[in-house]
This record gives sequence, C-alpha cells and structure tokens, in this order.
Amino acid sequence: SGKSILRNSYPIERGYEDLAGRLQQLGANIERVE
Repeated sequence: SGKSILRNSYPIERGYEDLAGRLQQLGANIERVE
C-alpha cells in the first residue's frame, strides 16, 4: 500500500464520473483537501 497526492484534480474529476466513489469501492481512502 502506498500514498498518492493529486494536485489540481479538477481535470481528472471532470473526465471520470464519481472517480472518488469508484476508487473507494476498490478500497482507497480518499481525503479531499481544499
């Protein structure tokens, strides 16, 4: 297991519907920091 940090994720989120939800279904721990 590792840790990834995405900065300026808006373009990624725009291209994938419910990306955080899909990753969480795979066991990812998502934390959004503004």
